[in-house]
Amino acid sequence: MTNYHLYKNYESAHKKDVRAVIELTNNHIASASRDGTLKVWNTLTDESLIVYTDKGKLNTDTGVTIEVFLNSLCFDEESGIIYVGSSDGTIKGFQAFDGNNDEPCIVLTNHTQNVCSLSLTSDFGDGTKKYMVSSSWDGTAIVWENNTPKYHLKDPNSNGLPFWDIKVINKNTFITCGADKSVIVWRNDKILKKVENAHKDVVRGIDVNLDTNEFVTCSNDGLVKVWDLETLALKREMDGHLSFVYSVRYSKRDSSTVISCGEDRSLIIWDVETGKSTDVVVTPAISVWCLESISNGDICIGSSDGSVRLFSTFPSRMASPQEINAFAESVKKTSVNESTINEKDILPYETILNPGKKDGQVVMVKHPQSGVIEAYQYSDLMSEWSKVGDVVSGASKEKNNKVEYEGEMYDYVFDVALEQNAPSLKLPFNVNENVYAAAERFILKNNLNLDHTEQIVNFLLKNTEVTNIHSSQTQKPSQRYSVLPVVDSYLTFLQFKKEIIIKGITNINAREENKIDSNMLAQFDNALSNPASNVSFLYDMCGFIRDNWKSNVLAYDILRLISAYLPSSDNMKEYLWQGFSSDNWAIKMMVIRALVNVFENKEWGLMLMGDVQIHENLFEVIDLPSPEERKTFKQLDNYLVAIATLCYNYSVFVIRYQKHELLHTLSDVINMKFGKDEAFLNNEEAAYRLLLAYGNLSTVEPVLKQLAKSITWVQSIKTRYSHIKRFNDILNDL
Repeated sequence: MTNYHLYKNYESAHKKDVRAVIELTNNHIASASRDGTLKVWNTLTDESLIVYTDKGKLNTDTGVTIEVFLNSLCFDEESGIIYVGSSDGTIKGFQAFDGNNDEPCIVLTNHTQNVCSLSLTSDFGDGTKKYMVSSSWDGTAIVWENNTPKYHLKDPNSNGLPFWDIKVINKNTFITCGADKSVIVWRNDKILKKVENAHKDVVRGIDVNLDTNEFVTCSNDGLVKVWDLETLALKREMDGHLSFVYSVRYSKRDSSTVISCGEDRSLIIWDVETGKSTDVVVTPAISVWCLESISNGDICIGSSDGSVRLFSTFPSRMASPQEINAFAESVKKTSVNESTINEKDILPYETILNPGKKDGQVVMVKHPQSGVIEAYQYSDLMSEWSKVGDVVSGASKEKNNKVEYEGEMYDYVFDVALEQNAPSLKLPFNVNENVYAAAERFILKNNLNLDHTEQIVNFLLKNTEVTNIHSSQTQKPSQRYSVLPVVDSYLTFLQFKKEIIIKGITNINAREENKIDSNMLAQFDNALSNPASNVSFLYDMCGFIRDNWKSNVLAYDILRLISAYLPSSDNMKEYLWQGFSSDNWAIKMMVIRALVNVFENKEWGLMLMGDVQIHENLFEVIDLPSPEERKTFKQLDNYLVAIATLCYNYSVFVIRYQKHELLHTLSDVINMKFGKDEAFLNNEEAAYRLLLAYGNLSTVEPVLKQLAKSITWVQSIKTRYSHIKRFNDILNDL
């Protein structure tokens, strides 16, 4: 059998884990991610289309927008609608090839928690029915006909534990698997047969092969099992994964082939008849969450590194030699967590001096000199072993420092109370495992709401030695940095000279048709002596000047003085988009300065600046003057400093409050928009604040530190300003 090779490598296709992928056509796939985006990829042109971006769910009690993850997909080829299941329990439908949908064409709200699987079946032979099936963490599965629930499936003996997956057998028969380790066959909405303890741990995925009358399951116990569909008898176990197995599918091209993926970074292709693996593909990601068998024989996977990758056996569908070599190198540089490896699996080093037992075989050996455990994979074609990674113990802890919990060894076992006066729960964690996987495991075990995911993830990042995330507001992340991150305080534009503003308003008032009377001017003079205590009056003055004066820049200048003290974000929002739509660059500058000051608003500032809609749209509407406009815009330097200060304040916000969903938006706009503009580099203060923002982000995302030496604008700053100490300190850290 021909081995799979890399075909497409859409690195960082999403900003967070890719949780679902699905075939639309031979040349189009869709992916859904924890970052809330649904994308369609054209594998012929490598173009992507953003079908939908979830803006989050507002908690009306706290006013905080909770992220919504996209976790499952299915596609109705006839209608062209792609369905996506979300962490808020909704199933939404979109036309698959329409971009940037604000609203879905279908919304189904019958689940109350995360929809972890979707499947659509219409192949009953008579064309009379079409079923979509969904399973959820709410402990139910639903059979849908024409977007209406036909059957609700719920096991009264499962204590409400999640159904992880569901498939259709025929018009009246369905099969589910779940967190109670069982597999259940249903006739309509009644339990027909049940296999208790089908696996030793949670059963994560299931797929049905009607041609052979079999079904296959995968589990957190690391096994893939094949069963007889009629008798539910176990036919064979397939043992090859080193950790949790998250997804399993029969090949659409060859029903005697099964494909699985999991927490051990690998994609394994199995021969069902022999129960042996015929190929193993190791990836650079910690977790391979999902897979899809493509009709042409290719395989698509989604991973924890935000990437979407396709593998093929066809020579005509192969990545370039450079891409394949780069992929192989990235695999070598990644690590496997020792906590997922049994000591019995570590073989003598001499093993790799002899031929492997099969193509794709992966073994763990201990290097005789260094003592490091290394992972190697065997290639029949090359008749040699290739290193595919190191095995690390995590947090540099010795095994005897690990903690035992429920028969397993962990680097940490925390006592966690998610709410005041709530009982403490045990949260086990091994560094270098996927923090989202650990959070998900904890939520499922304790039957918690998915809304706690980010809270748990942030707790783990803050309280463990996870090496790729900076987790403290005040502590330096490690000895690699001497000055970064700089997060002591937000910068502001609160300084002003009262006499200049009074002179300006008096002069403009004399020219305007709608004048401010002398008593109001005197009151305005007094109010400027203490803006924080006179917010209401000054806000009314802003409104009068904005609505009644032709020259209304001063309204936005007053706004920036009071934005840190305004009682409601609504007061700010009505000025925000009006200001950015103005043709007056001075007004735009004042709006940016006002936003900089909003970070100091104790009532709602951080809530507004962290709002998904605000930060996703803000840097799109912040524009730069054209070359012609710059000739007449006398405050260009001040405008650039305002933008750079906004970037810096956002970088502080990202680190202080673990707002990692902002990181990629901010780093992209710094690198691709502002850093490329020569005017920023010519302005020493703007260049410094932009570099400081980038440096702060690099303490959270190590890739930015690695890229710094190759980023043109960073190197230009180094050439121009490295002789200045404040620049040199940051550049040395980068």
